[in-house]
Amino acid sequence: MTSGDNLTQSEEDDLETIQLEAARIICGATKLVSINNLYSETGLEPLSIRRRTHNLILFYKMYHALAFQPHSKPSRKYHLIKPPKLIKPTKQFV
Repeated sequence: MTSGDNLTQSEEDDLETIQLEAARIICGATKLVSINNLYSETGLEPLSIRRRTHNLILFYKMYHALAFQPHSKPSRKYHLIKPPKLIKPTKQFV
């Protein structure tokens, strides 16, 4: 299982195979076409990269209180992820 996903590696591989087959059908390509050329031709990204990008965007929105509040001003009170507390330096360590 990958971090942040609820899919096993086998399930991820199966989904990737389905996406590649769909891309081949769209382009009229055969299985002899390289995967890199197929992604380049269709403008698609591997599903693992798309999931990672989506997770990072969602984390950013949660961290900055932008998620799940479409009609209200973000407030620190409603942060889904609390920012870390910074340790103030003392004279002893300065």
